[in-house]
Amino acid sequence: MIANSENFFRYLSLLLGTLGEGFFGVESSGEGQWARQLGQPGTSVLEPLVRALCQGGPELEQIDRLLKHLEDPTGGASIVPSEFLELWESFAPFVNTTKNKKKKGQTW
Repeated sequence: MIANSENFFRYLSLLLGTLGEGFFGVESSGEGQWARQLGQPGTSVLEPLVRALCQGGPELEQIDRLLKHLEDPTGGASIVPSEFLELWESFAPFVNTTKNKKKKGQTW
């Protein structure tokens, strides 16, 4: 169950941690701490997302489905931090692109 932002980032670390270096950790010292960690060795969420994009695997599509599932239909507060959603806006356009290239047998 993903009931809070900490669990959301744990799920991402499990999903993206298989892509090699760039595994990121979640600090429990407050919301938004992960954003301060971007770009620091061993704690970046950006690097695994870029790796997932380049490798064309199912990870971005899985994250996209998760984000849609976690959306609050009433427009209330989300457990996904707004900073992550801003970052995700850079990757979302490529979700269908990587899926379509994989179907056609193309690689990056």
